[in-house]
Amino acid sequence: MAPVASNIQNIQVHVQTHYPIFSSLQKLLPANFQVESTIDTSGTYQTELVYGVGVDMQLLQQFLQSLNYLPISQRRSSDIDPTAIHLAIGELSASEYSITLKSNTQSFLDTLTDSLGAMVVDAERKMKMRVGNSIQYGGANESYIRLLALQLQILTGEEIELNKSWNDDDQDVWIEVVDPETKGKPVRSWLPLLVSSDSPQFAEQAVSAFKQAGFEQARLAEDSEKATSHQGFMFEPGALNDNSHIPPRHRNRKNRNQNTSTDINDIQTIVQSMLSSESIDNIKFPLGVSSDTDNALPIVHLPIAKCKNGGMMPYGGNFPGAYPVQIRTDDLTLASELGDQLRQMGFAVDTAFVQSNALLNPCLDWGEFNTHILASDLRDTIQNFLNAKGLPNLLPPVVRKSDSKQINIDLPSAQNFPLNKRRYRAIGRQYTVSINLHRSNPHYATIERSLKELGVRRIRTRTGRGPGENTIHFGGAPTALMAEVLTVVQPYMNDEIDMSQYWGDEDTDIYIFFPDLEDDVKPQQEVFDVQKWLGNAKVSSRQPFVGKSLFGLNIGTVTLSLSNRFDHPRTPNQEDFEHYCIDSQTAGLLERISEAVVGRECLLLEGSTATSKTSSILYLASQVGQPVMRLNLSGATDVSEFVGRFVPDESRAGNGWRWEDGPVIKAMTEGYWLILDELNLAEASVLERLNSLLERNPSLLLSEYNDKLIGGEEHPVHDGFRVFGTQNPEHYAGRNALSPAYRDRFHETHVRNPNLNAKAMEEMMTWLVFGRTPKITVNGVEYESSGNTTRTELADIPSMSKFLKSVAIFHASLCAACTSENGGVPKIGADRMGGYSFTRRGLLRLIDFLERHASPDLSVQEMNRIYRLGLVRTYLERVDVHEQHQVVNLMNAAGIGPETWVI
Repeated sequence: MAPVASNIQNIQVHVQTHYPIFSSLQKLLPANFQVESTIDTSGTYQTELVYGVGVDMQLLQQFLQSLNYLPISQRRSSDIDPTAIHLAIGELSASEYSITLKSNTQSFLDTLTDSLGAMVVDAERKMKMRVGNSIQYGGANESYIRLLALQLQILTGEEIELNKSWNDDDQDVWIEVVDPETKGKPVRSWLPLLVSSDSPQFAEQAVSAFKQAGFEQARLAEDSEKATSHQGFMFEPGALNDNSHIPPRHRNRKNRNQNTSTDINDIQTIVQSMLSSESIDNIKFPLGVSSDTDNALPIVHLPIAKCKNGGMMPYGGNFPGAYPVQIRTDDLTLASELGDQLRQMGFAVDTAFVQSNALLNPCLDWGEFNTHILASDLRDTIQNFLNAKGLPNLLPPVVRKSDSKQINIDLPSAQNFPLNKRRYRAIGRQYTVSINLHRSNPHYATIERSLKELGVRRIRTRTGRGPGENTIHFGGAPTALMAEVLTVVQPYMNDEIDMSQYWGDEDTDIYIFFPDLEDDVKPQQEVFDVQKWLGNAKVSSRQPFVGKSLFGLNIGTVTLSLSNRFDHPRTPNQEDFEHYCIDSQTAGLLERISEAVVGRECLLLEGSTATSKTSSILYLASQVGQPVMRLNLSGATDVSEFVGRFVPDESRAGNGWRWEDGPVIKAMTEGYWLILDELNLAEASVLERLNSLLERNPSLLLSEYNDKLIGGEEHPVHDGFRVFGTQNPEHYAGRNALSPAYRDRFHETHVRNPNLNAKAMEEMMTWLVFGRTPKITVNGVEYESSGNTTRTELADIPSMSKFLKSVAIFHASLCAACTSENGGVPKIGADRMGGYSFTRRGLLRLIDFLERHASPDLSVQEMNRIYRLGLVRTYLERVDVHEQHQVVNLMNAAGIGPETWVI
């Protein structure tokens, strides 16, 4: 026994293998192992290891360790050299495995395919930006997996992580490796950036500009790489949109996408600069950016020549070209004629051939274009075309996705008509319609009969108000069927109908929420929508709604001067507004308040509780550094609390007194914004004392203190002084009706309740969780998003977006059921003193609860438990047990109840 000698023992290793790739095992072994290989593809030998009788066991263990402890049979033999090892790697069939190769470069995918050869027959190849080297598998042969890992280790120079991720009956094998040439290098130094343009000179300039910015692999796109469905300037980031290359522990932090976001932003900046130098109007012809994460190479499409020679219609802003049109037809010639007419109107038109049995009556669905100024022109053009061809009339337009720009037209040819009703019935019987009418309602039978004529066989009645009156939610029902359903229910609806495809294409539900139907059908009432009217002449702004400029703080179209008294003890702290989300409704209020400040108006904000009346004023003050004096009024408030009083003067001997200015006087002389909260709770005699504050030139005579005049030459009013009043509507308990003359001294604005607006609630929660600020339209101006904020860990939970949307719908419907606004009677809490109040504060508490308990690592079952517990604590626990069933009905209608859980 000579331990020292065994440590330096030289071992001859002979490898007999079917696979040439294993002739390079020498790279994995210490120097005292000398490898020679024989490629033998003719024999049918087993995979095994044979070692000589003189091989030291410690060295054998070292050999096995270097080869990842291959799980193959081992035997000792005196038939070979005593200090030799024979390793036979027989044929390992991979034909039954479904193999996917993933790498971050196309070139390394080629290397993997060539190197692994027969080990990865018919493998699917995917480019994926990713950090880490691993193999995931299920029932694949363990020897096969470890031999793959050995070769990958040779190719990459790094250990390969093995994960048995699936059951033994799963034949998937996922091989994910990073090109070693890219390790530690910035993405732009190795990821190719493609340029496609109809101007060779412009394309070369773009490639040169990208290379100067560090995109070393920028090049012209090959013909096979140029395809795009976009008609104008388009940047498709492809793999740059994939954040899977970021280690999981970093994905939820503030800088999770910093590197690739910087790359994408730099590419956009370069392209936009080049287009500007060519005098391209970026309002008419903006640079589009795709959000797809298809892991393709990033490519920039630049049809500059087509744009400059007039061959491209404007497709940006509110131009028709921004709304792509697809015509589905069984007659391409017919569609071509209609398409030509629509192109003359400026639309980008695509045609898709479908079989006749997939079409019913001519119909149309759209999203954003529903409110476009040209919406009626489009309908008229289609209808006139149908009339000229002798085809049936166009059905009422259907809104499938309100935030989509896509327009879809079904154009069946004449051979389909007259249409057999059995075709409708064959489709209609697949769907279930739920309506919020009881069978005892006199209109139920008529509605049920009309729906059954469409073939609908399952009609349910549900209690509860749902997500709001005049609402239709559906899933995959065809547009023609939904248009016919709309025709049936429209006479029973008031105002505009909120219609949307709320569920996926596989869903067969149709939910209809009528207003309260009495014995007679309510007549259609025209409700004037101010924002829609202003939006008919909508313009776009390249600036965010809130932003600083050389002149101050821009709030929409209004610029507020900076007071810059941020350190003043009465200036609201900006950190107190970290949850203040600016959606379209809130933005309109902010712009109105800003107008009052600039115009020196006394503004009265009236609205229900928790509608951001006071907080919007304080938010603006925090942004410009403006001190605020806030007075909470009540029936016990007296005049002295406003203007001041005599108080004991402790600095004098005896019983001296001195005058102390009240908060109103301090606000006037020191330049505060004065907020009179709950104005209509104060006695009229108290408010009358402040009449002179509400004049164009405010003043106040202190009859209590030597007739001192605030607002005269001796005691001028500070230029920064402004007056705001806030109050709840008069039907709230304890409120006093203000006289018309007193109200007329204010510029009065009614503040709508955002809790009844499901979209606003969804925008707020999306901003809190995903860090996405909404794109907003205010007073006819469309503003860009103000950028993204911190994305939370909740954003990585796949079901989170759907849950928040459902909660927003449920929250809005619950608030509507609990309120007496608009003269209604609460459906929930009507017998409870004060009723129930559900506001945005509850949603903030729900998000806080989810942040404490939810995680992307939890199973679907555990996440559903957390979701439901959050709903119980936020809503059900606050309601009397006898009324909880009504709340549950609303949860069901929104898809998050016991009967309809869709998360």
